[in-house]
Amino acid sequence: LSSNDSSAAVSVNPVQSWINGKLDIAALDASDEPSARKAGLTVTSFQDTTVGLCFNTSGVFHSAALRRAFVQVLNRSSLMQIIPVDAQAASGILPPAMTFGGQSYRSQAKNETYLKQSASAAAVGSKLLPKNPQITLLCTNETKALASRMLASWNQAFQTYFSLNAVDSSSLLSSVRSGSYTIAVYPYTPASADAYTALASFQSGQGGNFTQLKDPAYDQLLNSGTVSSSALAEAEKYLNDKAVFYPIYYEKHFYAAQPSLSGVLYYPFGGGLDLHSAAKTN
Repeated sequence: LSSNDSSAAVSVNPVQSWINGKLDIAALDASDEPSARKAGLTVTSFQDTTVGLCFNTSGVFHSAALRRAFVQVLNRSSLMQIIPVDAQAASGILPPAMTFGGQSYRSQAKNETYLKQSASAAAVGSKLLPKNPQITLLCTNETKALASRMLASWNQAFQTYFSLNAVDSSSLLSSVRSGSYTIAVYPYTPASADAYTALASFQSGQGGNFTQLKDPAYDQLLNSGTVSSSALAEAEKYLNDKAVFYPIYYEKHFYAAQPSLSGVLYYPFGGGLDLHSAAKTN
C-alpha cells in the first residue's frame, strides 16, 4: 500500500521506503524484520509454513521403506544447528497457524510425529536403492547448507553419490508442484488454515498433492463419516510414518506497516490483506 494507492500491497523491502514516506504497508522478508521493528514499523507475522524434506512418491521413492531410510539416517540435532536463527523446530507437518474447529490444530495434535533416527536405516536403504540411482536433491540457495548436510549423510550412509541442485524459489515451487522432482527441501505452505483441507490434499488424485501420493489406506483415514482432531492427528502421523514429508522447521511470513495505519486484516497462507477498513491517522 503506497501512500497514494490503497488497493494493493507491494512485495519489496519496506524499511527504507517507509522512512522516506513512500510506503504504508508491505510484505517483509524475514531478514528485514529486526530493522523494521527498530525503525518503528508495526510488524505482523504468521507461522504458516513448514520447511521439510518431501519425496516424489511416484518414482524411485515409491517405496515407503526407502523413504524412511533416507529420513532415518539423518541426525536431526545436526540439522537443527543450521536452520535459520529465528526458526522453530517442527513437531509435525502442519504449521502452527493451522486450525481445526476454530482452535489451534497443533495444540490439539500435541505429539511430535516425525520419524526419529535409526541405526538400521543405512543398511535398509542400501539394500533397497537401485543400482546407480539418479537422485537429485532440489533446494534453494537459502536452504543449500541444510540440503548439503543431508546429502553428505546419505552419501556416507549409502556409499553412493547423490547430486544437489540449488534453484531460485519460484523454480523450486514450480518443479515440486508439478511433480518434476525426485526429492526436495520444500517450504510447504497449505492453501488454507483448515487442517482437514490440508491433510485431504495428500489424498490420491488431489490437485494439490505435490508428493504424488496414491495410498488407499491414507485415503480411507479421512473418508470416515466424522472428522475429529484425533482423526486428523492420526492422518498426519501416517504421512510421517510413511516418510512422505519430513518436517524440519517452521517458517514465518511477515508484513510491516506504518504505526499510523489501522484496520488492516492480515491473512496467512498467502491470503494477503483486507484493506477495506484500513485508515491512517496523522
